[in-house]
Amino acid sequence: MDDNVETKAEEIIGADEPEKLPGERKALFSKRNIIFIIFVITVSGLIFFVIQFSAKQNKLNLATQIANEAEKAYFEGDIVEAKNKLVEMQEIFPDDPRIQSALIKTIANEGNLTGNEQAAYNLAKPYIDKAIETNSNNADVLVAVGYVNEIAGNYTEALNYYEKALLINGSNADALFHKGHVLEFLNRQEEAFEIYKKAYEINPNNLLIISAMAKVSLFNGDMDKAIDLYIKAGNLSDTSPDFRAEALTNASIIKRGQIIYMADAINLSKQAVNISPNFSPALAAHGFNLGINGRFDEGVDYLKRSTTANPRISQNYYFLGILLRSVGNYEEAIPYLEQAYSKIDNDNTILGTQNKSRIKGNTAYDLAKTYSLAGMTDENIVELLQTAIGLNSALKNSLIQDYESGKHFQNMTSNFEFRNLII
Repeated sequence: MDDNVETKAEEIIGADEPEKLPGERKALFSKRNIIFIIFVITVSGLIFFVIQFSAKQNKLNLATQIANEAEKAYFEGDIVEAKNKLVEMQEIFPDDPRIQSALIKTIANEGNLTGNEQAAYNLAKPYIDKAIETNSNNADVLVAVGYVNEIAGNYTEALNYYEKALLINGSNADALFHKGHVLEFLNRQEEAFEIYKKAYEINPNNLLIISAMAKVSLFNGDMDKAIDLYIKAGNLSDTSPDFRAEALTNASIIKRGQIIYMADAINLSKQAVNISPNFSPALAAHGFNLGINGRFDEGVDYLKRSTTANPRISQNYYFLGILLRSVGNYEEAIPYLEQAYSKIDNDNTILGTQNKSRIKGNTAYDLAKTYSLAGMTDENIVELLQTAIGLNSALKNSLIQDYESGKHFQNMTSNFEFRNLII
């Protein structure tokens, strides 16, 4: 615009003047005319600045509004709406690392909650590529990229990103927590617990870190402390309802294991469902709590809802099958136990291969027991029992006790391979 100012000024000044000879044109640039030219340039520049500032301010105002809407949706448990709002913000500020990391993590959380982790990874991939291209040295971006790899089962890759983030800032509590979490998947539990302790020293008010410390307490046999920490985490109102529900669900499961505190267990699982009505583990815990306490139909309903909310969690099918078996409904129980058994290998809610093997062994044993209770004498029973004992040797004693009680596997007495298992 400035390149044309002189020409335009000359056109304006010469409009009411007689035509000048070439040697007389200098007379046009009198003091008055120079002032006018400067005025035109200044006004033009000011207009340009105002337009630019106004456009930037409008973008900031719009981004602020969208950010508020995203935050509101997130804390109300509408993760899809939160994700969509962050996508809008990404379009306004494509290179902002805060928006990039928040969007990638939100996509990952959505996939993790619904059991669509690989689809979430695929959806996040273009945002990951852009974030790494523009902000490869930003710790928040690196943690977010690590997390989406973690939920997709790329544990070594995730660990690599978390360690890069910690090279930038070794006191990043969020990066420490996530590193500890992925180490559990990699069967490095002792290292994970030490990292959780370090993260807790840095940030004792982070829900995920508090929940990790509850796990450490439970591992060390201090159930009361574990429950207190989980409840503390569940009462942090300034964080995701899904994370709060998970903490309260864990507290409920521990209470249920203590038998005499079943009323407390039901109350905690109900709180978890109220906080996050579609959180699959909370639905399952509450359903099982209700079912084993005489509210069978309600319990089955909650457990079926849990399998719909996240079809990948094998334990939800397991508890539903066990609940149905408890009332002699073997025909309906068996398909759920079969699904539980088939889903274990791809269940990313189970930390570590040792845990996964133990759970798979227990599930195989209960499926075999249910086949037997249903009157089946199929060779699959023997195969399942062999698998179960191979994965968890302690189940051999359970098998012998169940058989000798006269209540289980009586129809397998004539089976030679079965007899070898109980010797």
